[in-house]
Amino acid sequence: MASDTPQVITDAPGVDAVVRSARDAGRFAIDFEFLWERTYSPQPCLVQVAVGDEIHLIDPIEGAPIEPLAAMVADPSLLTIMHAPSADLTLLAMNYDTSPANLVDVQLAAGFVGLGAGQGLSVLLDRVLKVRLDKGEQYTDWSRRPLSSRQLRYACADVEHLERLWGELCERAERLG
Repeated sequence: MASDTPQVITDAPGVDAVVRSARDAGRFAIDFEFLWERTYSPQPCLVQVAVGDEIHLIDPIEGAPIEPLAAMVADPSLLTIMHAPSADLTLLAMNYDTSPANLVDVQLAAGFVGLGAGQGLSVLLDRVLKVRLDKGEQYTDWSRRPLSSRQLRYACADVEHLERLWGELCERAERLG
């Protein structure tokens, strides 16, 4: 990640640029931070999207639309890379009537290559890529604004290495036959 304080997208043109980038690449990693306490359905607070080496933070609370991102997850021509996405997929289904069309779950893939089922992202990244995550903001209130630079860096880390992790898991699966 190039900057100490990541830029946050708060408008439709910014989201459209992310969508174009993902469509050009044919793949993207995505993660959602949301609020589900005291609500009937998960409320999106921040969306992290990685396309190649670019990380985009999208803020629906400040006005960025989520519908184009939901459409990407539902697009069978795009590979969607996620880690343990069940809650994120619940958010997409309940709020945007979206189901994934071409999704890989690195947590599930890790189990198939002998790394064990149910591994947290930080454990997987450490075991596979030797990357250590700072999980200090894991229980932050993502609905409160402004978000600190530490919260934004934490959010970036959730998607920053997913594509590379997926690639390594695929290589291990190939070696295992």
